[in-house]
Amino acid sequence: MPGIIGTAGHVDHGKSSLIQALTSIDPDRLPDEKRRGMTIDLGYAFLVAPDGSRVSMVDVPGHESLVTNMLAGVLGVQVVLLCIAADDGVMAQTREHFEIIRHLPVAEVVVALTKCDVVAETDLAGREDEIRETLTETRFALSKILRVSSKSGQGLEELKAALLQTVASLPPSKEINPRMWVDRSFHQPGRGTVVTGSLLSGTLRVGDTVEVHPNGPKLKATSLQVHGLDRNEVAGPERVAVLLGGSVRPENVGRGTLLTGPSGGASTLSVLAKLDGPAADLPKRVRVGIGTDDVLARLRPSKEHPNKVLLTLDRPVAAYAGAAILLRLHSPMDVLCGGIVEKMDAKASDLDEAQVLTVIGLIAAAPKGVASELICRKLGQTPQALGGEFERLRLAGEVISLAGVWFSAENFREIEGKFMQELKALHDASPALPGVQREAAFKAAGIQLDPKPAERFLAALRNAGRIVERGKLIAATDFRMRLNARQTEMVTKICAAIDAVGINAPLPYELAKSLNLPIQAVNEGLELAVNAGVAKRVDAELVYPVATIRRLIAQLRQGTKNAPFRASEARDLWGTSRRYVIPMLEFLDQQGITVRDGETRRFVKEARGPDGAPPS
Repeated sequence: MPGIIGTAGHVDHGKSSLIQALTSIDPDRLPDEKRRGMTIDLGYAFLVAPDGSRVSMVDVPGHESLVTNMLAGVLGVQVVLLCIAADDGVMAQTREHFEIIRHLPVAEVVVALTKCDVVAETDLAGREDEIRETLTETRFALSKILRVSSKSGQGLEELKAALLQTVASLPPSKEINPRMWVDRSFHQPGRGTVVTGSLLSGTLRVGDTVEVHPNGPKLKATSLQVHGLDRNEVAGPERVAVLLGGSVRPENVGRGTLLTGPSGGASTLSVLAKLDGPAADLPKRVRVGIGTDDVLARLRPSKEHPNKVLLTLDRPVAAYAGAAILLRLHSPMDVLCGGIVEKMDAKASDLDEAQVLTVIGLIAAAPKGVASELICRKLGQTPQALGGEFERLRLAGEVISLAGVWFSAENFREIEGKFMQELKALHDASPALPGVQREAAFKAAGIQLDPKPAERFLAALRNAGRIVERGKLIAATDFRMRLNARQTEMVTKICAAIDAVGINAPLPYELAKSLNLPIQAVNEGLELAVNAGVAKRVDAELVYPVATIRRLIAQLRQGTKNAPFRASEARDLWGTSRRYVIPMLEFLDQQGITVRDGETRRFVKEARGPDGAPPS
């Protein structure tokens, strides 16, 4: 369950105590924090979800003098746990933290009304009304408010469940390039430099080469850890510690550094940004928060576009198109607005969008797609100069890229529709085949793409749930084979032989022997049964008819009375061994029929059957 939760709230409103009560981890790691009883820098912990996965938590300082440290933590979180003490209510720093959250791409806010054990019950409703008034007219107006006490334990389980449910409901990131903002770096004796931070997107693997921005070297990720556990790969969003190969020193990859995959970011001294409010009255000198960095900049508003500005930075920073930023006054450091980076290495002329419109025009005028190189050549620009524009348009959903071939969103929908139309026509022409050769589908649709863009096109259809792969063939997701007489007879005979023994399904060679058939014929029949939707493959060698699986589910429900059960109970009810029970239970988990919780499993309410229909 990937996701990162960050705290926010006034100093001494119980953020660290609440994290410790929820996770049994003390996020205050510095000696000064222990001595002074307050969070000074970022602290880290994790919640354990029912499936055993760990959801990262970042504890931020609440004191007004430490807002820069707070920003370094909250700029990478998806869910904010806003802590408000019941005895104080909404305070100045509460409002400042919430103002920051409003201007950042935070998906959800969950409010914890802390210290409820020291306030009379009759006063709590008034506090909740005060909080709701603070949230009103923002996108967080309907946020959950839960009453809790770290000391008495009141409401902790409900809060934990609400946080995990909120993280689980977040849509997955569409960005495939790994990007990690560093918030801490240190030397590990005998090994090298370790950096920790929030991996916002993509997947990072041991052995990957990462680019260090701004102006850093390319280094190997020689080891990865998540909350103290070694991992071979980590998918964002997630907190991760990376051991870097080479002789880089901690101070050269400190807070504000960005680690990325190839071309995932760059160093820049100026950015074109789109703000979430008008820019005309903003001061010429501002403080810019980006990732875990904080830098002063000169601001120039656009004359034509009220929300666009050119920010000329006092020093190089790491950035990428689509990165969130927060603008504050130089002094005092009050929040001004938020925004998104549209282009790096920007110039004053970039405040005029004529070039962007030209890019859009070239892409829209090419119904079969146009390569990046051709666009750059026609505009007389380098790929580096137009890179930010391409990325901005992509993030805005106006264009789609298939490995360097660009389509307008409208043109892409048209070729996608044409491809699916021709694929279904090929299915109708050969209903007894499990799928269609990729090349045949592209040819029928009149789509000519090189291998890499073609694979990206199919990946987009797979991710959208429109096609499935069957070996080297593809098929529409809703396509079901219509077997001919010979195939129907073969599938019926094989399924009947499996169904007769139930859970203890014979392996293919055993079926071949009992049915007096060649092993090739049995394997073909099993594959036909699976592709036709009348059977399901539970593991590499075990195939069960859907009817058999339904009967096993009903038997398990009845025997356990829908109560949580162990694998050994399922084994005894089905009269089988671990060889069969474990693959079947894991299959039921994957289908969303059951869910594992430690050593037990339970049936999911409203679960679908193995063929997508409600279970009998």
